[in-house]
Amino acid sequence: MDEPLEDLPLFSYQTTSGVSESEVTAPLKSDSSLSAAINAWGEALEAQGRSIHTVKAFTGDLRLVGKFVGTGQPID
Repeated sequence: MDEPLEDLPLFSYQTTSGVSESEVTAPLKSDSSLSAAINAWGEALEAQGRSIHTVKAFTGDLRLVGKFVGTGQPID
């Protein structure tokens, strides 16, 4: 009678749009700015199906770092 309950994963790693991560943005280079890297990472998180709240929180935290180091700094 009692069927075992299925454990669901805490995070989903499926892409929701069917677009691969490499198709979302142009590849970053060593001279790409921190701002470009933050934007690319946010888009990759969205493409992986992460919650919009997660994307906003994570990219927002990195933008705070950018205020101190400069968002125009190259990521190399």
